[in-house]
Amino acid sequence: MQETISTASLNQLFRKPIYTPAETVLLTFKNLDHKIVESPLLLFLFKNAFNQEIPESDFELLRKMAAWLGVASDNAACHLYSEHPLSFRDLSVTQGIVNMICCGVTPADLTLNIDYEVNKGIRFMNCNLLFTVSFAEVQKNEILKKDFFNEAGKLFNHLKAK
Repeated sequence: MQETISTASLNQLFRKPIYTPAETVLLTFKNLDHKIVESPLLLFLFKNAFNQEIPESDFELLRKMAAWLGVASDNAACHLYSEHPLSFRDLSVTQGIVNMICCGVTPADLTLNIDYEVNKGIRFMNCNLLFTVSFAEVQKNEILKKDFFNEAGKLFNHLKAK
């Protein structure tokens, strides 16, 4: 007896977006002291309206946050996501980034087809990922800020030992 496959289930499967990897792009990162670093221990990825530059006041907050997580400012970097797609594969495999905090950046922006929750850490392919809302929103909203710091403390607690 031959079974037939329901086309309804196949239609459901193929309605999901499929993200193809972006062309390999090696990025140059600047650490929190504005010096070039190839493979930082911690990468902050930002996406904001109109690709505005990251203000120096935010860099000061990032230095404090990195220190709180146990990472020196010369080993933490910040990158502004632009419309040019980034590939998680390039960041993690090619460039060796294993800890990322993504502010306003979603998995789809990194060509990942995974589910996530805001301020819930993910361990994916030997990389620790924390997706949150924009950095400005985290700073303004006390509940988001509390959730973010609680999760960041748990997800990146291994960095304090290094």
